[in-house]
Amino acid sequence: IGKDKLLYRAIKADKISSLIFYGPPGTGKTTFIDLLAVKLAECFVTDISKVHIYHFRPTLIPNLGELGERAGIMEQDKEFTKPHRGKKTNTVSSLIRIIYYTVDYILGGFVNIRKDVQFDKFTVFDRYAYDFLVDPKRSKINLPFQIRRFFCRIVPQPQITFVLNADPTVVFSRKQELTLNEIKRQMIEFNKLKDIAKGYVKLDANKTPEEITDQALSVIIDYYTNKTNDYIA
Repeated sequence: IGKDKLLYRAIKADKISSLIFYGPPGTGKTTFIDLLAVKLAECFVTDISKVHIYHFRPTLIPNLGELGERAGIMEQDKEFTKPHRGKKTNTVSSLIRIIYYTVDYILGGFVNIRKDVQFDKFTVFDRYAYDFLVDPKRSKINLPFQIRRFFCRIVPQPQITFVLNADPTVVFSRKQELTLNEIKRQMIEFNKLKDIAKGYVKLDANKTPEEITDQALSVIIDYYTNKTNDYIA
């Protein structure tokens, strides 16, 4: 059996086969993910449609803002270029929101992501539930750390979590969606993810997108090569 077929079987052997990518605005995350999707398609699958990219969550169920707009009780906030837009939420609202998101991660894991695996697709997340820890303000969640960490632990865990790391001043010079102090704070929190995130890998975002992609691809190939060896055994 060819190595590519064994890699396919290794991917399908995973109940949840997913990759997570993190980094504050300005680290070149979107460019990197798009480039990696092309590389993954070249190495593992037949075309780019076999790489399924999600943003933050599986979205098996709609956004809360969309539900509120349908019900006529609120207008959906679509100003996505301002991550920390909106007012501070209270405890009850935050709890409802984090439970709702968690349900989506769990149900989406059983439906959307398993379907990706069934059809030999790579599941790629641009941000994930770890936002509850790193940047809860973006998700409008105002809850104690221990509660947020609990919900992070009960969602499906990805195989590999990539974190794009760069000098905060360089990141801020590229994009000013966040303040310099906020970028510095998030960089510290991203480093802490190694204590909770499965397969934590730090990537140097100071390098070119092509260099970062090659590094990430090497990690992914090593991971699934080991999976292939386990499968053969």
